[in-house]
Amino acid sequence: MCPRCDTPTLLLTHNNIMALSQDVTDTLSEASGLIRTALFKMAKNERPSTLTSLVKVLTDLERIAEFDVILDDLDAIIDNDKKKFE
Repeated sequence: MCPRCDTPTLLLTHNNIMALSQDVTDTLSEASGLIRTALFKMAKNERPSTLTSLVKVLTDLERIAEFDVILDDLDAIIDNDKKKFE
């Protein structure tokens, strides 16, 4: 979840800027859901190291959108600062 607006991590938008294209966002959301399903099914039968590795993949997927939003926010701040000094 976004700490600023409580939207799902992979569907973040701020200032009408889409962090990622809709196709990429949909694909990442689908992949995240499939990994969560796999983790649920694997929880009792697989080795902890396997589960840990899959959790790391899931975390990395979710951070992609978060990081892209941060970069978009930084770009907006830089653009805003440039306009102030023009």
